[in-house]
Amino acid sequence: MKQIIFLVFFCLTFKGIAQDMQVADSLQSGYVKYIFTRQVSPFSQEYVDAPAFLNFNSGETVFVTGRFGMEEKHNTGELMGDSAGIGYVGPTSSEKGFMVYRNFITKEITYNQLKLASFPPYVVKDNWVEMKWELSEKTKVIAGYNVKKATTVFRGTKYTVWYTDSIPLPYGPLKLFGLPGVILEATVHNVGMNGRDTMYKAFEVCYPCSNNQTIEAPVEDVVKTIEEEVLFRDNFQYYFVSESNEKFKPFGGKMFLSELPSERAILNKRKESHEKVYEWETKDTKRVLQGIDYKNLLDPNKKGGEDLTLPDFSKF
Repeated sequence: MKQIIFLVFFCLTFKGIAQDMQVADSLQSGYVKYIFTRQVSPFSQEYVDAPAFLNFNSGETVFVTGRFGMEEKHNTGELMGDSAGIGYVGPTSSEKGFMVYRNFITKEITYNQLKLASFPPYVVKDNWVEMKWELSEKTKVIAGYNVKKATTVFRGTKYTVWYTDSIPLPYGPLKLFGLPGVILEATVHNVGMNGRDTMYKAFEVCYPCSNNQTIEAPVEDVVKTIEEEVLFRDNFQYYFVSESNEKFKPFGGKMFLSELPSERAILNKRKESHEKVYEWETKDTKRVLQGIDYKNLLDPNKKGGEDLTLPDFSKF
């Protein structure tokens, strides 16, 4: 009899604790809807506008853009570009969209990359890198919230953001986090070869509110570490040509590299991305795949790659 009474007491207590946790979580749940704006070119007054949203609870966030059903306004055809902020170039719309998931309890960050050419979609397990913020006393109002200015440099790119301490959670769009309030506006400076800025600005905020959207990490069959992903992206042309030649072999066809890979080419390509240098890199880091007979893959009509002086990595 005592065992039955204890079991009932335990079940009721556990149920009460679970309900309390749900209530506490709902009080810290909400969402932010942003408009992503990017100038088409430095010589044009045309802009791409695309929606994005951030869903969050007491310990997790998921940032999503480029999902089917999220209307885009632009006049340059299919929106192309670095939707992930880490070098992806291709269509930015899919059923899942581009997702960045953070778990602040386990300190995990994962994001997905969409299918590109013949390569299937995959998930990247990123490093949890703390951001060093410089706070400002400047203020303004966004979506009805008083916000404060802050700046940081993350992986070689400068960000200017506006956050509100009315929502005292360290969340933000893209991979941004670590401020004493949710980020409602973020400007990414000097993206692309022509140094254009891009901006995410909130137009609707709900907090606290019941969040009907599922907050979970993206899932794909292929999973890469961030180091594997960067190596793949830096040497994408080699991987693409090699895989294509395997498919063409039975038919006697062959693709060539347009140029020999080089540090210069890789670093120039990274200028198109939000992430230009990484925390594990030094002046001795080799970004070009080693041990490859590239000359067999080089177009006979092309000459290739010269090197360049590397940037000062101590700044990043």
